[in-house]
Amino acid sequence: MRISVVTTPEQLSKYKGTGVFEKIQRAFNNLLKSEAKTELKMFDRTVRTWKQKPEFSFEIKGDYLEVGTDDKVYGFLNFGTSVRRAKMSEDFIPKTQPGRLNAYVGKGRRRYVSKKLNLPGIDARDWVGQIGLKREPIFVRNFERYIAPYANKLLYMDNPGPPPNRFWNME
Repeated sequence: MRISVVTTPEQLSKYKGTGVFEKIQRAFNNLLKSEAKTELKMFDRTVRTWKQKPEFSFEIKGDYLEVGTDDKVYGFLNFGTSVRRAKMSEDFIPKTQPGRLNAYVGKGRRRYVSKKLNLPGIDARDWVGQIGLKREPIFVRNFERYIAPYANKLLYMDNPGPPPNRFWNME
């Protein structure tokens, strides 16, 4: 059973044109930008020892955040592959391991790549999933602590004071 409170447009009509919704949206966007910066640092940790590092970026699309890269090699390592097409040197030790966010110093090199090779695939590192699992509860806690209570105050009080946190004052 789900119990919820529904706010109708008629209840919120007195706030239209007062800038309340814009303040709430700006605070939420600031929270998303702050989260993006943290996630970008976490993605950088996954490639810190790489010679050719992919470029990571973020985009706020409406009410959600997308952080990542379009790099093919990063995708192969993140999601894994069923077949490996690269022949590595005999002393090869990978810089990354499944279940770890940090990249370490590896050993060896790629000797050549050929579509004729059918070597055992690459184990998925699942960096995207790990970062999501670590950051989601923190993001929710920040939203519940810094945005939601003050948004409620703005909507249901005549003259609320300024919220005492950085997300409302950025930009």
